[in-house]
Amino acid sequence: MENPYLPCPVRIEEIITETTDGALKTFKLVFLRPEDEAKFAYLPGQFAEISVAGKGEVPIGIATSPTEKGFLKFTINKVGLVTTHLHNMHPGEIIGVRGPLGKSYPWDWFEGKNLVIIGGGFAFTTLRSSIVYVLHPNNRDRFGDLTVIYGARHPGLLLYKDELAEWERRSDINMHITVDATDDPDWKYNVGFVPTITKEKAPSSENAYAIVCGPPIMIKFTL
Repeated sequence: MENPYLPCPVRIEEIITETTDGALKTFKLVFLRPEDEAKFAYLPGQFAEISVAGKGEVPIGIATSPTEKGFLKFTINKVGLVTTHLHNMHPGEIIGVRGPLGKSYPWDWFEGKNLVIIGGGFAFTTLRSSIVYVLHPNNRDRFGDLTVIYGARHPGLLLYKDELAEWERRSDINMHITVDATDDPDWKYNVGFVPTITKEKAPSSENAYAIVCGPPIMIKFTL
């Protein structure tokens, strides 16, 4: 029997600094052993334990979709010992991944329904997984309309900026990006708190499910 507490070795292939304050970085990881990747079967909404030898491990939501093959992505906030050490690492170094853990979103419930995905701040990581999953050509027809409302305090704290722009251009997703405030004269999206933009932009709740992830205060006033 395999030990579920033993992490699988992965190599850091790429590190992307997502935010202007440098506090959030996305790590692209590749399994060293193909059999480990084959066993790592997950769905959007799950997480994994990321470990650094001699430092410890930390639970992080999986930012990739299972439709993305050959790698995993985790967007990590620099908040403690392990995450600080991770932020100081470089491509080519080896860390550990244990999982997948937790329950995924109930995707069988969502089939045939409209989906509203609402996220605030760095909680958008597992929501990225969900968006990529739904937009995949093999999955898109399984779901109805897709609406995404995503906000951050200011433009420099938005994650996945290139993908946000790409999704904005697509016709099969309704994107509503917002920031609490900005003095950028070139800002072309919404300005306002996520709950406010949700009230303005969210479609009818009929035949729809919502996935909401963000700070507790945001969730309180969004629901």
